[in-house]
Amino acid sequence: MGGGHYEAISSAVRPLSTENEVFLTLLCPLHVDADAAAPRVPTRQEMVDAKLPLHYRDTCAGLLIPLNECRRATFFLPWKCQDLRHAYEKCQYEEWKTRVELLKNQD
Repeated sequence: MGGGHYEAISSAVRPLSTENEVFLTLLCPLHVDADAAAPRVPTRQEMVDAKLPLHYRDTCAGLLIPLNECRRATFFLPWKCQDLRHAYEKCQYEEWKTRVELLKNQD
C-alpha cells in the first residue's frame, strides 16, 4: 500500500515555472513550498484547453487533466484509470494536510 503510483507519476512531471508559481501564489496563498515533490501545475492555457472548472485549478491539476482524458477515453468505467485516480486523490490529500499544517502554524 505504498505510494508507488504517485511517485511514478510525480517523478515524470516537470518543475513549476515562474508563471505557474505566480499563478499558484494568487490561486492558493497558503502554498509556500514550490520545491516540494508536487505534480507540475499546468499553465492557465492548458487548464482552459482541458476545460477544468476554476475550483479544480490547484496544484493537483497536472494529475487531473490526464485523469479526465482517461475517463473520457474509457467512458468513465470505474475500474479504468485507477492509477491516475489514486495519484490524484493522494495529491489532494497531501495538499489538504499541507493546508492544515500551515493553518496550525499561523495560530
